[in-house]
Amino acid sequence: MHRRAFSLMELLIALAIFLVGMIAVASVIPAAARLQKATLNDALMQHARRSVEGIVSGAPISQADLLTASAVLPPNVSPNDYRRVHPILPVVPHWSSHDRSFPSVETDLDARFLHWVPLARSRVVAPSDPDHWQLFVFLLRAVPGAVYDKTGGLTFANASGAGAGVPGVAAIAIDAWSGSRFDFDNRHFAATPSGEADQVRAGDRILDDNGVIYVVADADAGGATVRSAILAAPQPPTTLWYGRPPEAGVEGPTLDVLLLAGAVAP
Repeated sequence: MHRRAFSLMELLIALAIFLVGMIAVASVIPAAARLQKATLNDALMQHARRSVEGIVSGAPISQADLLTASAVLPPNVSPNDYRRVHPILPVVPHWSSHDRSFPSVETDLDARFLHWVPLARSRVVAPSDPDHWQLFVFLLRAVPGAVYDKTGGLTFANASGAGAGVPGVAAIAIDAWSGSRFDFDNRHFAATPSGEADQVRAGDRILDDNGVIYVVADADAGGATVRSAILAAPQPPTTLWYGRPPEAGVEGPTLDVLLLAGAVAP
């Protein structure tokens, strides 16, 4: 008994069905990859938050340390500048670079992929109570093998012993602001084409020196637009803090910016 072979038309129909199925599967892969990345980032941030809160609550910084840290401010500042966000490292090395990075099993700082950097501000002109202080923490994710530039005449908030593979938080001067737009020099890398942002980019979290955390909606070489109206209290903002990327076209290292309560001891 002879079995009838598949005709060319039947083979073509079967092949078409197979290709449609493969295209459908392939279209799902990018979405699944994005979902997996978002899930991983969320898990990393949750772990980092818990670790930071545990370290800070176990060894809170003192008010005296924060007042000493104000030495990093420019000389002859007015008392109002206590109300500006300012770095507290390395003047007050309260938490070492190893304390502020994960996973702790890695002895080499450059091999650790999560780092955090603290900054502080007082909510009053003459700070006399630890409850008047605010502590901000940048959660940073390092790109493996990247070298982070911590030069260029900017103020960087990081420990002095941090390696080249450890990202830092930089301060940049605001030229002007209006509505939800900050104007500043948003170019650092010479290879960046004209008009392209390469320091602060869309989606980044940034912190102004009034202690307001913003999310960037759009950015260009001359500044950035944030997703909410800019607040001018207690003073007009003059400086932005942000996680410096390692090079042009690379995503910035900031995962989140935290405002920690009860992080300052008497």
